[in-house]
Amino acid sequence: MNLVSFDLETWGLLPEYALQPYRARTGDAWITSFATDGGNAPAGELSPSKETLRAWLQDCAEFNKRIVGWNTAFDVAWLIAVGLREEVYKCKWLDAMLMWRHLTVRPEFAIPEGLQQNFSLKNAVRTYIPEHANYEDGVSFDPNDDPEKLLEYNKLDAQLTLQLAQMFWERMTPQMRKVAQIEAAAIPMVAEVMVEGLCADANEAQELANKLQSEADGALVRLMMTEGTTAITREMLNSTTQLSNLLVNKWGLSIPKLTPKGSYSTDKEVLWMLAHEDPRARMVKEHREALGNKKKFADNVLESLAYNGDGRVRPQFRIAGTYTGRMTVSSKQGKGKSERQTGIALHQWKRDPEFRKTIKPPPGYTLLEFDFAGQEYRWMAVMSCDPVMLQLCQPGEDPHTYMGAQIAHNDYRKLMKLVEEGNPEAKKFRQRGKVANLSLQYRTSAKRLRTISQVQYDLPMSEDEAQAIHLTYRTTYRYVPRYWQRQIRHMRANGYVENLLGRRVYLGQPHEWKPDLIWSYESTAINFPIQSIGAEQKYLALMVLRELLPEYDGRFYFELHDGIFVIVPSDKAEKAAAHIKRVLSNLPYTRVWGYQPPVPFPVDAKLGPSWGELKEFHA
Repeated sequence: MNLVSFDLETWGLLPEYALQPYRARTGDAWITSFATDGGNAPAGELSPSKETLRAWLQDCAEFNKRIVGWNTAFDVAWLIAVGLREEVYKCKWLDAMLMWRHLTVRPEFAIPEGLQQNFSLKNAVRTYIPEHANYEDGVSFDPNDDPEKLLEYNKLDAQLTLQLAQMFWERMTPQMRKVAQIEAAAIPMVAEVMVEGLCADANEAQELANKLQSEADGALVRLMMTEGTTAITREMLNSTTQLSNLLVNKWGLSIPKLTPKGSYSTDKEVLWMLAHEDPRARMVKEHREALGNKKKFADNVLESLAYNGDGRVRPQFRIAGTYTGRMTVSSKQGKGKSERQTGIALHQWKRDPEFRKTIKPPPGYTLLEFDFAGQEYRWMAVMSCDPVMLQLCQPGEDPHTYMGAQIAHNDYRKLMKLVEEGNPEAKKFRQRGKVANLSLQYRTSAKRLRTISQVQYDLPMSEDEAQAIHLTYRTTYRYVPRYWQRQIRHMRANGYVENLLGRRVYLGQPHEWKPDLIWSYESTAINFPIQSIGAEQKYLALMVLRELLPEYDGRFYFELHDGIFVIVPSDKAEKAAAHIKRVLSNLPYTRVWGYQPPVPFPVDAKLGPSWGELKEFHA
């Protein structure tokens, strides 16, 4: 492979702006140094011009060079911010940091004591090229201090990145290399989100903040008016220590859960359980929940808008940020006094439309969502080879209604008809079937199923019901427990597990395992192949969208769970939705992966003027 590395150094009117590529558009931040290495000797330039960078990108594209960086999307974002979007999208990219993760990533619980997985370039150099350890010492990133020293450091960054990328490439299996190239196709798309951000409506956010504050105040007033609670204050309810003392010592309630440090827990799960026992606890839950929602889904939006100053929030997506390969998203930059609310916690966002209406496409655009229907269920069917599951993945079938019918001891087709007619009791059983299908395929206990049903779905479930549904799942899908055991055996024998495309997570040898976490090791062996192949599927979809979206003047907006969100000009929205839905429902698995799933993976489409106003689209 014809690899060439690159690295940029940046600065701004404020030091923090050096980490905010979009500031380059206003002249508040800029590229101070550029370096590249094609294998002969590194070259670089201080304060590179746009034309210099353009010529380099054009050369890479013309001669089919694959450009590798470290945390590549960040540097690519700067290239887009200075006006080189077209050139960026014509190039092929790779990320040496992600290559290293392919070879070594572990779940946090499986990292040996005293060690920490740190995927920084400096740590990679210390590990694999120790003669250059601490090469960053004494370097100032302020270009006014010692620009020539900064340039030499920049060149060494590019040189070491290339050496590491070549080293990792040699160690990767052919399957790993394929996966790395597919996920790298998303680098320009993720980089562009760093620059463009997401449009957020300050008025909607303020209305939501006012509403939630009113809910919190109302719950507090009702609680204070309740007999025996007049001494309650806001501070008391917002302090874990004071609240647990109130619940246990003054109200006589029993808290069924402790924190890791041994104190009484007052988390969401505990308050949900207590709220069903005591009306005062219900008011506490309502107060705390409203304030928590206000902070996360309204105040943080307003704070991000105020900080960015351009009507945008900028959640930062990280390709393969989890050990399963899925993207992660961060909402802040810096820590302590340096912390800045640059974005929002999209991955935690509520499904309620009033929370989602805040996020909108730019004027003149429509937001489109494409969601893989029943993605993890379908991959469990593939991996377990369960005949019932495989049949339920065929067109016209509804796995959740089927499981609901088993729970209700009812006829599947009759229940399906009643669900379609809107029968409330039938819909209730389908919901139970959905909770079972989504919760139990990863070996969840009956006790945990009950908690998930109550806390996450607000669906009350008795202990006996949970036990019955737990047993029904295992007798309905008999091949799934066999898959669990097969994965656990593989993990114990090899020290890692992998998905169908060769992405691995490393768990170490059994003698290294922490005895109290055996369940976690085994659960990872079960979960990883399903969740990680879902990540591969999304990267394949993004690779296809990278080529397809320009046809509609569209671009990637964000991703969440099983969905991909894009924006297109409103006059092209319906045509784009129909075309993209068809293409994503028939991804080129055989051509790109060399593997064709035995079941269909249909994609549902929605479109609308905001995230909270999306409507189903049927071509």
